[in-house]
Amino acid sequence: MALVKKILATCRRRGFTAEELHTAKSKIGSRVVRAGSGRMGRFQSIGMAWTYLRQYRSIDDDLTAFDAVTLARSARS
Repeated sequence: MALVKKILATCRRRGFTAEELHTAKSKIGSRVVRAGSGRMGRFQSIGMAWTYLRQYRSIDDDLTAFDAVTLARSARS
């Protein structure tokens, strides 16, 4: 846990590069598409979105949301 806290503190302090953001968005996008290709993965995704957000989110909705993240927007979070 100490190592995770140290890594997160470093990320908060120095921020992220455009390349790191691009890599993260690519990996997340791939994971969303792969998870949505199987029936159980898609049902789990729909169930989690409904449980936590009370809304249906398509795979396209999720990909659009991830793609909208920018360095400027992530710095405000």
